[in-house]
Amino acid sequence: MRTSLAITLALLFSHSLLAAESEGISFDHKDWEMVCDNAHTCRAAGYGVEENAISVLLTREAGAGKNVSAAVVFSDFDDETATTESVTMSIDSGAKLALKQGEDGQWILTPKQTSSLITALIQSKPVVFYQGTKAQEISSSGVNAVLLKMDEFQGRLGTSGALMKKGSKSESGVPPAPVLPKIVAASIFPDSKEKPFPQDKLDALWPALSQTLLNEDSCFMSGETENARKESLRVIALDEKHSLITGACWMAAYNYGSAYWLIDSELKTAPTLIGTDFTYYGNGALLSSQKGRGIGDCWSQDEWTWDGREFQKSQSYTTGACKGIRAGGTWKLYDWVTHVVKP
Repeated sequence: MRTSLAITLALLFSHSLLAAESEGISFDHKDWEMVCDNAHTCRAAGYGVEENAISVLLTREAGAGKNVSAAVVFSDFDDETATTESVTMSIDSGAKLALKQGEDGQWILTPKQTSSLITALIQSKPVVFYQGTKAQEISSSGVNAVLLKMDEFQGRLGTSGALMKKGSKSESGVPPAPVLPKIVAASIFPDSKEKPFPQDKLDALWPALSQTLLNEDSCFMSGETENARKESLRVIALDEKHSLITGACWMAAYNYGSAYWLIDSELKTAPTLIGTDFTYYGNGALLSSQKGRGIGDCWSQDEWTWDGREFQKSQSYTTGACKGIRAGGTWKLYDWVTHVVKP
């Protein structure tokens, strides 16, 4: 039987240090987590002392002289969320410092505010954000371990730019960001829609397709008959020479996956299976978007871009821990990024 999606998602959100295929890392400790992508940009997310209330994101690119940026969001699951257009930060019961409003409900800290925030968290001083009459404190539990891991991964330990374990060494020896993989996206039919599979082509192709659709290790659709599987098949014109075949593959409590095959535009050659966990195709990209739990406050998303020969993985991220902060996920914690050149 196919390994359950719950196990897969548990791995995605696991609380351990993982060496990613992208040569990035993920790490978490107590109330803080971090993901560094293959460009060695690191994003560390911290959460509130009160559950399901607030989160702060610290972002730092690889290379010498790169400063940390910071943003904060309040939970939007609370019906009593303040509608005020101002947010302030207070450190150790000090003055309230106004934050700048950003996009998507984020509030942005200035470089000076960011430096003060990091210092306070490292020293376990209380940091409270105010939104109208609401006050939410950011937890410092776990931040030191996460920032130390960030410095280690980016090669900053012992340098003047380290967040933890600063030293006298110059940052001139800090490794620069690796060159991003380049994907040259191919021209596609931009408005192509799914169409029913031509029945006159099905008999010849069904043996290859059924190896996936009727295999419980690949697809599990309880109660689906062979005829129902055949009727679910659709064709999408990809470009002048290629098409996609797709069919429903599996469904879990709150996630699903479809199988996609690559085939010639005339549907004559043997189809090549691309994968069975996709949720959407559009504009030359295949997406797999899966919830970490039913309320949809944490997600993973992977994207593959068509280059004229194959679909190459172009980005991958999770949205942070399942903390009930925001519907659709709190942040985009990338572990894989590329430079996609549009046609």
